[in-house]
Amino acid sequence: MGDMRALLNKYRDRLLVRETRKNPLEVLQKMVDVKEVSFVQSEHRCYEVIENQKSRPYYAAVEQLSDGNERVVYCMMDESDELVETNCDLLLRDYKLLTGVTQRDIDEKNAHLLDYLSIFEAYEKR
Repeated sequence: MGDMRALLNKYRDRLLVRETRKNPLEVLQKMVDVKEVSFVQSEHRCYEVIENQKSRPYYAAVEQLSDGNERVVYCMMDESDELVETNCDLLLRDYKLLTGVTQRDIDEKNAHLLDYLSIFEAYEKR
């Protein structure tokens, strides 16, 4: 708990504090255009990020990891529409930052807050 307090104090001025959590799918759709695709035997809803101007930084990030084959940026969301997986770390980071935290997250010092604060810490260490 002490580590979380230290992180909270360190990054308090960078927090995006919202009254309520935004709908995760709406947050994603503000960032990029997506189309739902189906994967066999997946309990998650799967989306392909449409390649266009909005998604260019995310495709560029994935291309850096490519072995020359064409890559597709994808996202998977669980039944609560929470983003659970993507093949683009930059997209995940931006998504989490735009999702923000609530005052309740801060008061409870919960896992969502720790995850959010960890983003700042991880990128500061780079």
